[in-house]
Amino acid sequence: MWVKALGAWGKNSGSSDSASSTSSLGGLLAGVDGLISEHTRLGAMAGYSDTSLSLGDDTHSRASADSYHLGAYIGHEQGALRLTAGASHSWHRIDVKRDLQFGAFSDRQKVKRDAQSSQVFTEAAYRLNLQPLALEPFANLAYVHFDSDSFTEKGGATALKGSDDTRDTVLSTLGMRAGNRFNLNDTQKLDVSATLGWQHNLNDTSSEQHLAFASAGNSFNVQSVSMDRDAAVVGARASLALGRDARINLDYNGLLGARDKTHGVGLSLDWQF
Repeated sequence: MWVKALGAWGKNSGSSDSASSTSSLGGLLAGVDGLISEHTRLGAMAGYSDTSLSLGDDTHSRASADSYHLGAYIGHEQGALRLTAGASHSWHRIDVKRDLQFGAFSDRQKVKRDAQSSQVFTEAAYRLNLQPLALEPFANLAYVHFDSDSFTEKGGATALKGSDDTRDTVLSTLGMRAGNRFNLNDTQKLDVSATLGWQHNLNDTSSEQHLAFASAGNSFNVQSVSMDRDAAVVGARASLALGRDARINLDYNGLLGARDKTHGVGLSLDWQF
């Protein structure tokens, strides 16, 4: 059994046509897993997270999302080879407040909308026990699906409406993990590791949505900041065995693209019984 508190923060530098933005996330995950055969482990998890987003350039526009997560994962080890797969589904309640101001005109709109997202992934890794480090090259493939409901803003003359929106993304990651174990005493062991990888977006990176004014009028297209095609994946982890049945873990994960940079930290506690 395990429980994990997590936090993340990020920044998107925007473009000549789009404002920059900053984001933050906090949440709690819990899960349980166990051996279903000598070399195979099956687990399930659930959790909650709260995300906030603020647009820059003095726009005073912001959004927040309450998200609930369910997932399952499986891992199999055969000698030095480790295979992992997992799937998760999330429900999001999104609250958007948008301020518009140009010249002497100002307007404010707000809307609440529902969305769902799903993700499946698979990973293969091979452990090389070299001295003094253990190296683990890995390859990961993930599919992410996002589906949001239609919406109509409440506000003034510039309130917008939009139809259902669906987006799909396939991400591949190639990388290397390096780790070592330090025996502090007879019962306490400290495992440290670092990760470096390259993530590649296999889909169209542009982001476009069809909108219309809520009062009347024809629809038009809005282009937001494109996703990064490639990004560096960096990570670090320290895991301390408190005894035979408990372990505390501290980890950092970063995704560094040309426009979008995200950093996350997590603190977790594992129990065996």
